[in-house]
Amino acid sequence: MISYSICLVPHKSVAIPACATPRNSAFGYRSEMEDYDYRYGIPLTVRDMNGYTVQYHVDDLGRIDTIIAPNEQSNEVPYTIAYRYVKGADYTNSYAVTSHYDPQHPTDPLLTVTHVDGLGRPYQVKKEAEVFGEGLKYIVSGKTKYDALGRTVETTHPSTCAPANATKIVDFNENWLNQSTYDAIDRPLTQTLPGDNSGEESVTEMTYSI
Repeated sequence: MISYSICLVPHKSVAIPACATPRNSAFGYRSEMEDYDYRYGIPLTVRDMNGYTVQYHVDDLGRIDTIIAPNEQSNEVPYTIAYRYVKGADYTNSYAVTSHYDPQHPTDPLLTVTHVDGLGRPYQVKKEAEVFGEGLKYIVSGKTKYDALGRTVETTHPSTCAPANATKIVDFNENWLNQSTYDAIDRPLTQTLPGDNSGEESVTEMTYSI
């Protein structure tokens, strides 16, 4: 069980926490959420049971754009994770860039570029990496295919792309990695994996008593 203690002030038509909000678990662990952004009801500081804090900053649309963890706070680093949102002329040119602070390379963060579909689901994610034999590349996520009910029915293998194409939607690897089927209440019925060079596939079937 988790218990909360909240002091509230009225804000428009809702009550917003006005001070630190302690949260206690059944094991006696305690954390506090404080320094709320009243526009969105989002805590900008979260303090753990050891007194360490994680600081958040949100943009004018209520999206988190900076997270600063304890190590970076003590070293006066401006971010641990930073988000940059780019709105282009259409969805192919709209994306988010995540910068992960790298203490071994303070001026060269690790980058992740994310495109989403019209339902807010990740469509293509690229992560900066040093690939053996290829040098600096971006690892491109495999394609996820959904059925009419939004269930994942197929995923494909990842691929790589050049840094120059990091913010563009590139072609997916079409070699499938996993295929799934479901019953009427969304329980998995089969999981199919590609086989070896013989072409024989590996199928796992699930059955249920009710």
